[in-house]
Amino acid sequence: MASAEWAVAADNVTKRFAAVTALSHVDFTVKAGEIHALLGENGAGKSTLIKVISGVWPPDSGSVSIGGKSVTEYSPLFARRLGVATVFQELSLVPDLSVEENMFLGREPSPFPGLGWIDRRERRRRALSYLELAGANVSPRARVASLGAAQQQLVEIAKALSADPSVLILDEPTDKLFGEEQKGLFTLLRRLRAEGKAIIYITHKLEEVPEIADRVTVLRDGIRVGTQPVAGLPVEGMIKMMVGRELGELFPKAEMEPGPELLRVEGLTVGDRLQDVSFTVRRGEVVGVMGLVGAGRTLLIKAISGVARPSAGSIYFDGRRVEVANPCVAVGLGMGFLPEDRRAQGLLLLLSVRENIVLASLRRWLLDHRQMSATATAYVKRLGIRTPSIRTRVSSLSGGNQQKVVLARWLCSKARLFMFDEPTQGIDVGTKVEIYNLMNELTRAGAGILMVSSDMKEILGMSDRILVLRKGRLVSEYSRGRVEPERLLADALEG
Repeated sequence: MASAEWAVAADNVTKRFAAVTALSHVDFTVKAGEIHALLGENGAGKSTLIKVISGVWPPDSGSVSIGGKSVTEYSPLFARRLGVATVFQELSLVPDLSVEENMFLGREPSPFPGLGWIDRRERRRRALSYLELAGANVSPRARVASLGAAQQQLVEIAKALSADPSVLILDEPTDKLFGEEQKGLFTLLRRLRAEGKAIIYITHKLEEVPEIADRVTVLRDGIRVGTQPVAGLPVEGMIKMMVGRELGELFPKAEMEPGPELLRVEGLTVGDRLQDVSFTVRRGEVVGVMGLVGAGRTLLIKAISGVARPSAGSIYFDGRRVEVANPCVAVGLGMGFLPEDRRAQGLLLLLSVRENIVLASLRRWLLDHRQMSATATAYVKRLGIRTPSIRTRVSSLSGGNQQKVVLARWLCSKARLFMFDEPTQGIDVGTKVEIYNLMNELTRAGAGILMVSSDMKEILGMSDRILVLRKGRLVSEYSRGRVEPERLLADALEG
């Protein structure tokens, strides 16, 4: 299959990790001047395939060629020399370095290569050029740690472009991009396609595929299900290829009458970033929170759960006023917080699935390892967590399964209020429906859910009430079925 016709050709690639076969005899080709969408559920093998192509992992069998040249050494450096640049879902920026230092780390421009002399003026000029190309409105001198998630994503893309790749691989590039940023990325990708670049595009946002891609390949359980032109393939057809069945309703919201008040927030204020916010969450109710990036949505949850310290306001839980001084207090009260960045904030990556699940409940068993194992096994089965063992490091699981582990932790802790921050970000459509069904199960059992989401359809599809934040203030509240998306967006934007 190694032919100059293909910018990328993976031939009969198999990759195993211990007893788990992540890829089984996969063929995959990408043409120059093509945007090729790579789809599949979490754990289907997408990330494994692009890591083989990027030289991170060697295949156990099969071969890869780039631009008609066979890959003879599987290393990121060799892949870069062949023209491959990859933006992984988990960003690889160094927080304490500047934007420009990150972009050219290890390949700094120099008038005298090899002598350690860096041409900082040239580095800044190039950084500005590629940041502008990527649509990143940030200073090259800014520390990466000071940037928001969307800005860091665009810096990572600019860094990849600075290598002038012939093959660009993007893994969930719009997870943190919205509105004009997303439109700008699509405009850039079309321009790169017209220049003859080959682009591999991984996404769980299936509505993006007809808009941006030429062909689509679907993996399921490490096997290539098929490759088709995007034209004429409806989203429903993509879903069926991914999950092997008709999925049914994408937002299976359980209709039920909410019970008594569980959480009441009065005048909650955090400096000038969150001001005078008041609302309630009842048992059996999902309250959705939406707003633009920077509106204070995540800060609201952090203030309730003890991660951020309010400067004013009151929190009432189960009918009594509480002081949530830190997350331990929140856990003791029965509050569970599922953060947006599950890897950095929600999981202990070097620990096992078992240890992550029981983490918030250790006091209950006094390190009774037999009971811990039995409990973790029960939740793995209940939530359908795909893992070789409860002793497997959680870092090796797919994004959707990692999210289930975080959810299992709070189920195990007997939490009564669940605070979800972007609960389905980076998760495939099949796992999304599983998460929604679990939310229904929680509300039927009398739990309350506070859900922050940037997905308008998710907010409308799963919320009983919707709160809109703008610039740190609560500007409107709507009941289910009584608001159109245009009104929500206008509320978030006005002023």
